[in-house]
Order: sequence, then C-alpha cells, then structure tokens
Amino acid sequence: MPVAGVAGLAMDAAFPALGWWPLAFVSVTLSLVTLIGRRSWGALLVGTVFGAAFWFPHVSWSAQFLGEHPLSWVPWVALAGALTIYTAVLTVPIGTAARSGDNRSA
Repeated sequence: MPVAGVAGLAMDAAFPALGWWPLAFVSVTLSLVTLIGRRSWGALLVGTVFGAAFWFPHVSWSAQFLGEHPLSWVPWVALAGALTIYTAVLTVPIGTAARSGDNRSA
C-alpha cells in the first residue's frame, strides 16, 4: 500500500505545480506494479490509496477560493473524496486485467 501512496504523490508532482513531468512515468509504473496479482477488493484498496494520495493534494487549490468561512474545507474534501472513489472503482477492472494476464499457459 505505501507504494501506491508514493505513486499518487509522484503523479501530483508531475503536474505543472512542480513540473517534474518524468515522475508521471514512474507513477504509472508503480501504480500498475502494485495491482499485479490482486483480487478486486485489493485493487479497490490500492486505487483508494493512490487516488487519495493524488487527488487530495492535487485539488487543494479549490479551498482557497471559498473564503475564510470555517467550513471552506468541506467542498475540497467532497471533491477530492468523490474523485478518489472514482479512481478506486476504475482501478478494479485494471487490476482484473493485470491478474488475468498472469495466467501464462505456455
């Protein structure tokens, strides 16, 4: 699981805020490696960790436009949480494909 978190943070660093674009290749590779051999629930967990590590820092800018209200963090957490769930759910078919690719019958 920590590798998926590192992959998510690396993906965030690849975007223009830091601009370390070669980390995108590292991030995708690490995230796909963490899915090898996982069942659906494991892939969902890996996708959740990757999504949270990527989306929460990536969309943190949205809270600064909501003013000084004490609940200005709620839309940021809602947006990042929804995108994390979306990422996690879409990771399951990728994990299934990676798992079925392990069956080499040659």
